Amino acid sequence: MTDDSRGGMALSTTKSPATGRSNVYPRAHACSIFKGDTDQAAAFVPHIVGGLMRNDRCVYISDSLQRDDLFDRIASEASVSQEVLETHITFLSADEVYLKSGRFEKERMLRFIADARDQALREGFCGLTATGEMSWASR
Repeated sequence: MTDDSRGGMALSTTKSPATGRSNVYPRAHACSIFKGDTDQAAAFVPHIVGGLMRNDRCVYISDSLQRDDLFDRIASEASVSQEVLETHITFLSADEVYLKSGRFEKERMLRFIADARDQALREGFCGLTATGEMSWASR
């Protein structure tokens, strides 16, 4: 990945007064603008780790990050087994989610999130934690 400004989405985020790190909370939306891989990881790793700790199904929608790189970054920040990474995280591309019909459709995206949440609950997860790269929007 290059060291350029990119945006990402998380369901919501605030800074923890105790740690200064972002905490992510359900049922809200936040957008992070970052420069480079380090900033990007600082935005999504705590979000995904928090979801794993809550026993959520986690969805990562990627425009450039590879699945193995995602798993390596999460494992470097938290004690998470390979089995948990593979069974709790769904890794999808921006093209198969955001641009499935060749363009972004808000209603389809909202249905995707609702369906993913419902599926996670049916599978016994406590909820859904989702995050995605938005760099596709500048293509």
